[in-house]
Amino acid sequence: MKWTDSLNGKDEITKLDGGSKDGVADRAEVLVERYFRELADDSKNKVFLPPYEDGGKLARAIKAYGRGLTKEDVLVFYDNTVFGRANSGFMLTDDAIYYKEIFSSNARLFYSEVDEVVVRICLGTDFCRVNGVDISCCLGDTEKVAMALGQFLGTISGKGFSEGEN
Repeated sequence: MKWTDSLNGKDEITKLDGGSKDGVADRAEVLVERYFRELADDSKNKVFLPPYEDGGKLARAIKAYGRGLTKEDVLVFYDNTVFGRANSGFMLTDDAIYYKEIFSSNARLFYSEVDEVVVRICLGTDFCRVNGVDISCCLGDTEKVAMALGQFLGTISGKGFSEGEN
């Protein structure tokens, strides 16, 4: 099943994007607030929104897989580590997702390069597959984190998202 999304039943996302970099940034901020606010309000989910109380955790995430970013660039980040080291997970900025899987190299994907988003809900670890690459969500309410990421990427790219087989 393919899903598309909009704000308030209208295409408010398009209205926000006036074609400028600021329009894209505004759009990303609105979507982050919509899909990640509730998750960030519950600390067990390991989803963090500004203002970042633990600057060290964000600094470690940036060092591990967001080189060149500043804390001001990061709209939301997810710590996918058991002990809170933040050296794997994902970060969303106004124009790209930065992510690192355990035992893998770090990567960046611009939203304009997203072709396909599939959310896979499995027992224990859920995934958001983007262009054939799995971004895992292993901690917290993993299903909600994977769905939020899928909804965000599907909406901001205009591609929608689908739910895949386990």
